[in-house]
Amino acid sequence: MGKFIERLQIFMEKQGINDNQMTVKASLSIGLLGKAKKSGKDMAAESIEKILCAYPELSADWLLTGRGEMLRSELPAAGKTDPATFMQLVDTIRQQAQEIGQLKERIAQLEREGGKDVSTAHSETVARVG
Repeated sequence: MGKFIERLQIFMEKQGINDNQMTVKASLSIGLLGKAKKSGKDMAAESIEKILCAYPELSADWLLTGRGEMLRSELPAAGKTDPATFMQLVDTIRQQAQEIGQLKERIAQLEREGGKDVSTAHSETVARVG
């Protein structure tokens, strides 16, 4: 289904929301959406949390994973949002953001190590074993 930022853009287009409207309603940093769209990179968990709070009809599962429907079919009555469910979603977002950060660090580390000649690395390993 694509990346998070692509799904967010689909939601905005279907709802007739522009970057400025979402920035104001979700209290996001000015330019954050444009920057994310341009770079294709994901956003911090805090920003995603703000968007989901500002647009409760937007399915967190769809936005984060692409699974299910874009819009929630049943919204809780105003003022009756289950705090445990909300906090569980927030925790999931934070954990996923942390995991993404760790994976990005690992990728960068592997890319830095990628300059090393594989045959040399293999010979060094064999020499140490033998």
